[in-house]
Amino acid sequence: MPLHPIKIAFVFGTQAELIKIRPVILGAKFRGWPVLIHKTLQYSSVAKNKNNKLTNIDNKYCYPRDLTNAINLLTKNMEYFICKERPSLVVGVGDTTSVFSAAIACKNRDIAFAHMEAGMRTWDLVDPWPEEFFRKYVDFISSIHVCFDPHDKQNLKREGIPKAQEIPVFKSTVYDSLFEWAKRHNISENKRQILLHLHRRELPYFEFKALINGISNHLRDNPNIDVILMKNRRYQFCSENFSFPCNVRLRERMMRSNFLFELCKSSIVISDSGGVQEECQYLGIPNIIIRNNTERPYLVDGNISFLVGREIKAALPIVLALIDEHLKNKTKVCIKNRHASDAAEIIDYITYQAQF
Repeated sequence: MPLHPIKIAFVFGTQAELIKIRPVILGAKFRGWPVLIHKTLQYSSVAKNKNNKLTNIDNKYCYPRDLTNAINLLTKNMEYFICKERPSLVVGVGDTTSVFSAAIACKNRDIAFAHMEAGMRTWDLVDPWPEEFFRKYVDFISSIHVCFDPHDKQNLKREGIPKAQEIPVFKSTVYDSLFEWAKRHNISENKRQILLHLHRRELPYFEFKALINGISNHLRDNPNIDVILMKNRRYQFCSENFSFPCNVRLRERMMRSNFLFELCKSSIVISDSGGVQEECQYLGIPNIIIRNNTERPYLVDGNISFLVGREIKAALPIVLALIDEHLKNKTKVCIKNRHASDAAEIIDYITYQAQF
């Protein structure tokens, strides 16, 4: 336990970050410590949700979509926030622009920065871009590192992070939120859809189109199976430039709880998201990963998660074979007993480290 309560600022900008950082925020609040929450407006409705039990939400800042201007404004506003509120410790999670900018601001102002999900690597600086660059750079300038897998700790040691051998490995906080959600909802076993969640800039438009058409054509004689495509900014233009097949249904961006319902209704999920990879692994839902590499190689087991690459001409036969196999087997959702994270231990560790 730390010697005395300290003021902690938590930084996040997306739903995925909020899900992972929320248990640690609640742990700090439970101890009665001063807590500040600094976030962007990307998902303001999520932070205001009554079930989140969070207060002190700072919704004042909104940022542009382009990366250069976003980093500039985020860093500038984060420095202003630090100078005004004077936290002893700032905590961020993941590999987003928000975390990257916060780490820079803290380094500039000599404030301790704790990075949750430290050590994740694909070992390709531009794949995914800019996430791999962000997490690598943030780890180099962070004061405190929180790893969720021994593999990630080894990566920090490999990169020469000071005292990496002393960094403890904690259970991931993402499972707290998933287990809490699963307890509140009945999970349907009527799984009659295939869910596509594709958002990375590394997947070219023509490959995206080839994947959608290939899956749609393959399921033409199986009209009871819906193909659900989640819309996002990356493919916002699709509805204007691409006439989707009749068995492909677009879904607007939604709250995370609603997205988890879509996951659990799916026989198989096709995605390039690291967060979805974690959720599918926890829920026991087959996940085809449309990427050449992943920062979570320990989740690619050839049973639930399958890494097939991004070249659709080569990947498509594998994707279609996996679809047929899992539609036939009708794999049931199986909640793994991984709900007890180390959120309490994490808050104790990072606050202790910040004072010494």
